[in-house]
Amino acid sequence: MVVNFSKKVKISILLIIFFSASFAWCPWITENYAKDAVNEKLENEWSGVADGASWNITGTSKIFFGTKVYVVTTGGFPRYDEPQTKNETYFVSCFGVVSKM
Repeated sequence: MVVNFSKKVKISILLIIFFSASFAWCPWITENYAKDAVNEKLENEWSGVADGASWNITGTSKIFFGTKVYVVTTGGFPRYDEPQTKNETYFVSCFGVVSKM
């Protein structure tokens, strides 16, 4: 009985390590997927805004549990004390959720 418990514990630990490594690496979040997800989020945020905005995705970097996407936004009517362009960073998680960092 102790041998079976020990075997179950080892298998459980190996499965936990495997799934943790898979989620940390998240190979299903490709560079193109991350760019498309951020682009879709920005389009939804700016839909219906009269003065609009434009953005340029300048790059991505793979980090644990997701991907960082770097964006330069321009446009709209900024206040006098705001710069014309803004550098923004978005995070696409291993579950596909996009959030601004």
